[in-house]
Amino acid sequence: TGSGFNATGNTVQFGIGGTQHLPSINGNTIYFTIPQYVSPCDVVTSGTVCAQYFQQVTPGTYQMFVKNSSGTSNTLSFTVTN
Repeated sequence: TGSGFNATGNTVQFGIGGTQHLPSINGNTIYFTIPQYVSPCDVVTSGTVCAQYFQQVTPGTYQMFVKNSSGTSNTLSFTVTN
């Protein structure tokens, strides 16, 4: 949860990867599911060539933040457990 999220243009950066184009119906909430694998290619501009590896998400602490046309949120630490 937060504020300033767009209807469709939010990118959640999680570790080296993330998910683009996440919606927010009310501008305050985004739902993001931690993936099994992440890659820098997850968050590159459409049409850009990316030849990076996928990294398995294992237990540990990952940095995450949200980006959209309004800017970038604060970075938070998220801990994945078994």
